[in-house]
Amino acid sequence: MAGSSLRTLVAVLGIGALTAVALPGAGAVDADPASPGSYNTHGLNAVDLVSANEGWAVGGWYGTDSGARSRTIAKHWDGSRWRTVPTVDPGGHANTLYGVATLSSDDAWAVGLFEAGLEEPFQPLIEHWDGTAWTQFPAPEAEGLFYDVVALGPNNVWAVGAGAPGRPFNSLIAHWDGTSWSDIAHPQPDSNGLVAISALSPHDIWAVGSADVGLRFRPLVEHWNGRRWTVVLDEGELGSRLSDVTAISTDDVWAVGDFSPDLRQHSEVLVYHWDGAQWSKVDAPGGAGDRDRLIGVTAVAADDVWAVGTKGSLENSTAKTLIVHWDGARWRGVKSPNRARADIGGQSNELDDIAAVSPHDLWAVGRFSHVHHSGQGTKTKEIIDHGDGHEWTNFLLNKEPR
Repeated sequence: MAGSSLRTLVAVLGIGALTAVALPGAGAVDADPASPGSYNTHGLNAVDLVSANEGWAVGGWYGTDSGARSRTIAKHWDGSRWRTVPTVDPGGHANTLYGVATLSSDDAWAVGLFEAGLEEPFQPLIEHWDGTAWTQFPAPEAEGLFYDVVALGPNNVWAVGAGAPGRPFNSLIAHWDGTSWSDIAHPQPDSNGLVAISALSPHDIWAVGSADVGLRFRPLVEHWNGRRWTVVLDEGELGSRLSDVTAISTDDVWAVGDFSPDLRQHSEVLVYHWDGAQWSKVDAPGGAGDRDRLIGVTAVAADDVWAVGTKGSLENSTAKTLIVHWDGARWRGVKSPNRARADIGGQSNELDDIAAVSPHDLWAVGRFSHVHHSGQGTKTKEIIDHGDGHEWTNFLLNKEPR
């Protein structure tokens, strides 16, 4: 599959993390080898924590200090600070991490893509943390990319993605059994991609994304029952797609995304719920803008669910972070911090993922973008926000060279 063809699929799936492909790459910089006057752009795509003092956030970065290629980024949380840890960059042109799963201090997985050269096919990237270093593991597919990963145990890890060779586009599902990664057969409705996965048990796993009908997409949900994958939802208004999923129990699963009736000129938040029998749309507040999207979701309990994204305006080309909360009865908007500069225009704040350690310990990551002061191109800086169950604050704001 040509690189340009896979980029078409990337545009169709359109989750927040994919801005790193278009740019390419984004990521954290508190340990960047940045030089004076350097021009780097970076953001975080995913976050996952196993405890209050153990977790990872991943993404990518690109700029004058990256050696003319985008590079992966991984930041480790030790309970007091986020520290950048070296990762593997096998691609000569592009490298980005989109998903991460943390099992313990010496066992974590991250997935994404790498590209050997400009217009070369994207190739799936799988990296593992053993407590000392990140190393690359062979992927079972030769082409495509992984968007998300979930770990049930050291010998039971799943990853989903898109871009497997086929006509026109196929999704990817891969499994780690403790020895190697293997490709897992699953339904392939039309052109489709899977961008998120959540697991309750080895025989109860959900994956979501979208299927494409002539560049008009519809929600796609697949389920693993321990023996095989089946399609549970493959219908809905054209222009609807799902970006993330979180499973609480066998009859309580949430998925979020966005609905765009006019091919991305306008969009509104989209929320689906599984009650054990069917998936149904649920009303949720957006940002009262004309480009609102939910990109990440996580659950603490049945009456404590959080989702993040962005709320944008076409009129002034700006966007702010969006955080909403489910209290067991309805979704409510929650005040969220935003980064802003008074001297520039075209500013965009976006949260791409969220993870919960407890009701009073939540993390959200994403990116802040703005037009470069020179007027040439766009700069992107990472966002790390922390929530205590009541209030959200900026935990890390990177200084940026002017």
